[in-house]
Amino acid sequence: MEAGDDGSAAARAVEAVLARELKRPKLERAPFNPTDHGLREDFRLTDFSALKG
Repeated sequence: MEAGDDGSAAARAVEAVLARELKRPKLERAPFNPTDHGLREDFRLTDFSALKG
């Protein structure tokens, strides 16, 4: 994917949501629904490199 395409924008949106939700206490976390963030319904997170500590 190229830097300017929709895929990278979607990836950045997912990373932002994950970072925000992981900072919250577990009981306060909202379930993640990609369609709430303008992503396609068939979205699948396949790159877990951002989650590595």
